[in-house]
Amino acid sequence: MEGKEKIVLNDGTEYPIENGASENQAQVVVQSVDEFPGIFKKFTEPNLESYQIQNAEGLTCATRKNKYLADAVVEERESDVLVTFHLADVDMVQKQIDALKSNVDAMESNAAAFEAGQMSQNGAIVALDKAVCEIEERGGM
Repeated sequence: MEGKEKIVLNDGTEYPIENGASENQAQVVVQSVDEFPGIFKKFTEPNLESYQIQNAEGLTCATRKNKYLADAVVEERESDVLVTFHLADVDMVQKQIDALKSNVDAMESNAAAFEAGQMSQNGAIVALDKAVCEIEERGGM
């Protein structure tokens, strides 16, 4: 739509928005409520990790980072539907804690797999040792 600002999500998806988007809100006009689920699915945390607001001429007037969709309000009007996306800041400390927990879990899983492999290898060495001893006792070596 000409004369409209637009939001450009991290994956490159663009939506025309009502002029005057704020840091924590963007409004999209759609023709029917049926369009809402498709747009809603695009407002994911990865897509809001870094996004731009561009003016009607296509110039970037704001780059926003680390947001998530707090809620969306759908308002049916006479000729269209106004969807207001309320955005909030991602708790970066919590995000880093979650990443560290994930890394610790992966390391623990790898350590458990290594330990299981080591136990299996140790068992194979013991079995081989017994076989060699039996062969020696029979005078085969």
